[in-house]
Amino acid sequence: MGRVTKWLKANGSTLPVLVSVAALVVAGLSYDISRGVREEQQTVALEIDAAANIRDFTNEGYGLRVTLLNASLRPIIVKRAQLLMNGHLVAEASGYLNDTRVLDRYMIEPGRVTDRRRELPVAMGAREGKTVARLMDFRYFKAGAKEDPDSWKRQNRAERRFEKNLIFLPTGENKDRLQLLLELLPGGTRTDDVRGIPGMTARFAWQQSFARTPGGTYGLEIRRKLGATGQADRIRLEVWSRHG
Repeated sequence: MGRVTKWLKANGSTLPVLVSVAALVVAGLSYDISRGVREEQQTVALEIDAAANIRDFTNEGYGLRVTLLNASLRPIIVKRAQLLMNGHLVAEASGYLNDTRVLDRYMIEPGRVTDRRRELPVAMGAREGKTVARLMDFRYFKAGAKEDPDSWKRQNRAERRFEKNLIFLPTGENKDRLQLLLELLPGGTRTDDVRGIPGMTARFAWQQSFARTPGGTYGLEIRRKLGATGQADRIRLEVWSRHG
């Protein structure tokens, strides 16, 4: 205690200065931390992965699988989603599924897509991630094109071309670039490429594979997933056009 008293007597005049300097250092650190938190709260950081396969056509539109990760400290609202092909708009999301397993079981339970369909927008909290299926509706543009036969034909061609791209998308042999455009609040709009994935089906569901060349498809193989060895089923194959 005596040593402390002697030191205070010898350095009493410098003690207030040291205390002031320490207070300034603490204040500066607090300001830097609070500024960093404010800047991060204002930053929009959304990671997106969009994936497509040939089997995800439903009665409510094409199901585009989208994984969203909000890495920021603020909520984000996805107001609109559009499908682009070579930069041109071909379809717009009319709703979404909050569970992509509904797509996997579409061949068995097609009615669940309608029952589980939700309306846009999609709200995401801070640090939240989710995987949804955007229901892309080509009919949205056809409805406005009925009075214009040329526009109707162009939209039909775009839809058929999109389907053809889905066959080659998993191998990277597709000729057209497919992209997903999202309108965010806040954050404006952003565009991300759509990657291809092999189609997943439910247990014992029917599967098909195509024999094809760059010029087109010339063969079709149909099989039942996880079917027993030697199991045989009688099926009826009807060939028809989705476009009338």
